[in-house]
Amino acid sequence: MQPGSLIFNENANTVVNMKNYSQWWTWKIGANWKHPQGPESSIEGQDNYPVVHIAYQDALAYCQ
Repeated sequence: MQPGSLIFNENANTVVNMKNYSQWWTWKIGANWKHPQGPESSIEGQDNYPVVHIAYQDALAYCQ
C-alpha cells in the first residue's frame, strides 16, 4: 500500500452513470496537501486556492 489521494479526473469526457464517482476521480499515489495533483505538482503560486487532501490531524495542527 502506498499513500495517496483522489484527484479530479480532467480527462472525463462524458457522464455514463451519475452514481459512479470514478468518472470524475482518480486515485493518485503521492497526492497530498503539498502535492495536490501528485508528486510532480506543487502548491507554489496557489495561495488563493483552498487547501485539499488534509487529514483531521493536519487541520488540528494548523489551528494550534
